[in-house]
Amino acid sequence: MIVPGQTTREEILLTLGAPDQVSPDGSQMVYSWEKIKAIVVGGYAATPLPQWSSLVITLDEHNVVVQREIQKKGVPAFW
Repeated sequence: MIVPGQTTREEILLTLGAPDQVSPDGSQMVYSWEKIKAIVVGGYAATPLPQWSSLVITLDEHNVVVQREIQKKGVPAFW
């Protein structure tokens, strides 16, 4: 669990490994993943509908979590 005001950068790195992105000043780390939410079948083809998610973690000057947020992109809400 990532708890604002308690979890440190070191604990995150030990648990989740290296992030996919880090802000230039090091205050944000981003972990991203893709999940197939649906498959649309039509005729002879099946098309996967992916949803991309990112965990954005913001750290303070002492490398303690200030905020964590999951952002999603991709599949419309009605899926």
